[in-house]
Amino acid sequence: MLLFLIHHLQKLIKYEKKCSTEDKKKIPEIIDIEFLDKKRRPLSMVGGFVQLEPLTIVRVTFSIPITTALFFQFPTGVDTFEFTQLISAIRPVDDRVVEFRWEVPPALLAFFFVIGCTNSICRRSEEIGVFLPE
Repeated sequence: MLLFLIHHLQKLIKYEKKCSTEDKKKIPEIIDIEFLDKKRRPLSMVGGFVQLEPLTIVRVTFSIPITTALFFQFPTGVDTFEFTQLISAIRPVDDRVVEFRWEVPPALLAFFFVIGCTNSICRRSEEIGVFLPE
């Protein structure tokens, strides 16, 4: 499933540029991505990267209700998707806000992104640098 999704990710993004005005209304915009500690306080940025906690809550707000949210990471210094790892897959019940509790691996230095889908129409977020010190 993961290899299939990564292989077809570029097709999903290209489809967005070709789809009709009516279909564009179905593309979920990513309004906000928040990284929170277990007390739900925002985490700090250090040198352009989010400094994570061992248990980090990730909250993503979309413009429209979604059916699937996929959370990924890939190591820094790598320019391809071949090292991309699926962190979590959530199937909310048509909700605009999705949360998951991420048990962050120690000494992580990576880029994070999310894909939100309404059925088969998806949107990928920008990459966000994240790290967890040793």
